[in-house]
Amino acid sequence: MYKLICLLLITGLSFSQSKDVQQLIRDVEDGNIQAARDYLSTLTPSSLTSADLLYLAGLVESDSERAVELYRKIVSDYPDDAIVSDAMMKLGEYYYVSGLYVQAANWFKGVVDDHSEYEDVRRSAKLLLKSLNIAGESEMVREYTQKFLAEIPDLWDDDIQLKSPAQPVRYAVKSPSSASGFFLQVGAFSQIEGANTRADLLVQSGYSAYVEPSESGGKFLNTVLLGPFTAREDAKKTKDLIKKELSLDAFIVQK
Repeated sequence: MYKLICLLLITGLSFSQSKDVQQLIRDVEDGNIQAARDYLSTLTPSSLTSADLLYLAGLVESDSERAVELYRKIVSDYPDDAIVSDAMMKLGEYYYVSGLYVQAANWFKGVVDDHSEYEDVRRSAKLLLKSLNIAGESEMVREYTQKFLAEIPDLWDDDIQLKSPAQPVRYAVKSPSSASGFFLQVGAFSQIEGANTRADLLVQSGYSAYVEPSESGGKFLNTVLLGPFTAREDAKKTKDLIKKELSLDAFIVQK
């Protein structure tokens, strides 16, 4: 009886923790990151023993390369977990905005082929077609377009045109801004090339992005920022637009 009671208590605690972590994930996706950071600060790396915890850690990780490692760990160690589709989408988005379209296509392909019930499969299908287009895989574009039009009849494809990647424009790293207000952090990279690629994509899409040096946990990073915004709500609107138009996640920070 004692063992049964202990087992029930442990199971109850695990279920409660899972619910809490899932709520923190929703909070981060809504732009509220501090509670998740506070919670994760109480854990050690060895405590990240579930797909949900790894995913939460990836969402709040300031170093994009480290976040990729966390998402890859979810895919390799928890292949049957429900959140693995979200991790694969994050990996595809990372390679897409980094200009690595073949790698991006492979991740998006994994989502649409193996996780067809995923709630965001339509967006994954669109990004797969775009990645294949830019990579010059015209035959696969036609193949998957036919597949998607049969399986997802309302999927738009009118902007799927064969094209080559735009030539990027490079931006010098700016000195830390003394301006105050709300900013959007749209990535942080240990290598300047990754930050430049992210800034290129944003600028070419009409956003005034810039790269600023920063430090996190003793590591020097190149942070991609937008702003300042006078109100949090203005930053939130731009954050939602970037997510919708470019499939990029951003955090609202205040200086």
